Amino acid sequence: MFEEQNSQEWGQEMDRSEHEHTFNAFISMSKWGSVAVTLILLGLLIFVYN
Repeated sequence: MFEEQNSQEWGQEMDRSEHEHTFNAFISMSKWGSVAVTLILLGLLIFVYN
């Protein structure tokens, strides 16, 4: 069966700082990508109904 592992126990092959950097970059890009898509859609809405 599946054995639960402590999140503080990283294997030798895992680089915790690199993992955290990648995660933070993904979250940041997702946030700003969502903002960009929202602005584009609002711009299209204004363009169509103007």
